[in-house]
Amino acid sequence: MRWLRKLISALFVAMKTSLALPVAALAFICSIAPCPADVFVIAGVSFDTANSVQTGAIVEGTINVQDHSSKIFARMEQAPKGAAGDAVNPYLTFDRGLSLGRILGRQARWADDRSRYISFPEKGVRGAVPNKDRVTIELTWGKNGLPNRNGPDLVVFEVGSYEPFAVSVRKAGATEFSPYRYNFAFQADPTHGVNSVIFELTAFGVAEGEIIDAIRIRNIFNSDAPAGADRVDSRLGEGRVIYPTDLEYVGAHKLLSAVRGDEFRTDSLDADLIYVAGLHRLIPLAAPTAKPAGTSSSN
Repeated sequence: MRWLRKLISALFVAMKTSLALPVAALAFICSIAPCPADVFVIAGVSFDTANSVQTGAIVEGTINVQDHSSKIFARMEQAPKGAAGDAVNPYLTFDRGLSLGRILGRQARWADDRSRYISFPEKGVRGAVPNKDRVTIELTWGKNGLPNRNGPDLVVFEVGSYEPFAVSVRKAGATEFSPYRYNFAFQADPTHGVNSVIFELTAFGVAEGEIIDAIRIRNIFNSDAPAGADRVDSRLGEGRVIYPTDLEYVGAHKLLSAVRGDEFRTDSLDADLIYVAGLHRLIPLAAPTAKPAGTSSSN
């Protein structure tokens, strides 16, 4: 098996140097041999926690960051058994302090250092109201940025049954964010209780090699919204989000849960966001990230 160890080593060197590797290939490698301590495979996506977002802020509306935690996301309970039957814990080095709830200010209150997640407006819960209140968070990698490389560039993990959200990005040095995009879930992972949603920066108008320094994540409205549902530019049901005030709205398409799927119900609009990571090695920014607050070109 020496050849296999050499192959795995070479593949992870390629990943560390930001050479493109298919997500599925990395997931297969980690299923047959131990991954490096800081590389994990969850919901079909392999990522290095060194490329996780570092800072966050609520920039629109209000979000519940008080009461939500996950004891199964990246936890020891899901560890496989070693060849000799000894328990193996691949999550000892996983930094749950970078889960979104904790980035946004909620510290772990459990002795077992659980990840915490944030929830968008939920039907029947006091506070912001789905289909009425817009809520947006902004996340950054601090002094680093995420480059656009070949293949998927970014993953967002969402807890439980898949609930929708839209993502916008900002190029390094820019002041405005791109239009929002909605993507279908990539894969569900019942072991970790999450869905992965992957994004390619090219779809946001970012050229290969260009860098982004921030992303925004926003809630979705359906047809029950008095102001009108969020729509998309593709008849498949995913893509660039088009709002009722946009000129293209009349010819836009219904936002769906999957290809040939249905529109999300109002009680399924409360996305529970737990973790966001880049899928390539980060690059130090040439200038500080601090700049006038950007705005999306959409509502």
